[in-house]
Amino acid sequence: MNKVNDIPSLDNAPSLDDAPSLDDAPSLDDAPSLDDAPSLDDAPSLDDAPSLDDAPSLDDAPSLDDAPSLDDAPSLDNAPSLDDAPSLDDAPSLDDAPSYIKNRIDMKAENIFAIAGVIDILKKSDKFSLDKDTKIAILTSSAEIIGEVIIQDSDDETLDVGLIINTNFKKGLYKSLKNDENKNTFVVNNTCYIPLKNAVIMPFSNPNQKLTFSILNVFTDQILGFSYGVTESNKQC
Repeated sequence: MNKVNDIPSLDNAPSLDDAPSLDDAPSLDDAPSLDDAPSLDDAPSLDDAPSLDDAPSLDDAPSLDDAPSLDDAPSLDNAPSLDDAPSLDDAPSLDDAPSYIKNRIDMKAENIFAIAGVIDILKKSDKFSLDKDTKIAILTSSAEIIGEVIIQDSDDETLDVGLIINTNFKKGLYKSLKNDENKNTFVVNNTCYIPLKNAVIMPFSNPNQKLTFSILNVFTDQILGFSYGVTESNKQC
């Protein structure tokens, strides 16, 4: 048990005489004076600001009178006339072709052209219920090709661009080959091709990766078989 005599004495407590004196506190006389603050007289004057009198004048703007006149535009009178367009009457005849083409019978092409011709007739007939979306489907070793066969002797009133291109291509080709017929030439790859419009190629390796062509010529030596009708893939084309 602690005794009262063991309690620390107040005589040993710190004295207030040892506390810091307020006389040692910083004086306000040492504070920065407002007289040293920057003067507004040194601020930039509005008299030195750019004058609107120096701004560009609208009188110097380009005049609409100097704009090109529609009178100087090309005249439609000089536009090409449809009368100058290639005529199907100028279509190449097999009589103009060399003998190895004239006497050639490509049964793959003949079958597909025959079927396409019948489909074209039935689609326009009111007596048969052949779907208007019926197309030819050609199978190759690597893909399915769906499209509409371009038929040269079709009675379609619309002059097909693909037909015009193929017609003029054959005309020039037959003429060139005819000139070379009697020369010492050797013919290879003597096969027909099937011209298709709005063609879609769907590779077997990735059917969702479709390739579309407005015109596609398929050589018959690549064809394994063909079909026709309206399929789910047809409707998506």
